[in-house]
Amino acid sequence: MKRLRPLDALLVGLVVPIWGAWFLFQVYAEFANRTAWVPVNVAAARSATDYPIVTWVNPYWAGRGGLAVGDMLIRAGDEQFRGIGYLGFQARVREAAGESFRVPVTIERAGERREIVLDVGWRTSTFRRLWMIFTVLASGITGIVILLKAQ
Repeated sequence: MKRLRPLDALLVGLVVPIWGAWFLFQVYAEFANRTAWVPVNVAAARSATDYPIVTWVNPYWAGRGGLAVGDMLIRAGDEQFRGIGYLGFQARVREAAGESFRVPVTIERAGERREIVLDVGWRTSTFRRLWMIFTVLASGITGIVILLKAQ
């Protein structure tokens, strides 16, 4: 086996522990049912005073609570959606999910404000959990091998 240059050794020394910690967290989250799933895309608010608009909702998501394309997102719990985009929406919904994974969301549709409840808990079979863990592990090992074997 070839000897790593100092910079390569430093990078491997930093990447492997970070990836390992992330992998262990993913395993914990999968088996502790702590994985939130928010299968919604939103168009970013046009300005700091506007609200984001739903552009896609997974049609197979049972917990969508009536959310539809074209809905304007106002708030989740006490968190306002004013001026945010996709990542801000995902972060606020996941934070509002707390322990129950049920998030009260205020939307506006056709000029009328409504309260809906999104169920963002990811419930999956043991096989799917094991498959996800296997694929994450395989991708991490592949990345490490590429780092070690690259010129």
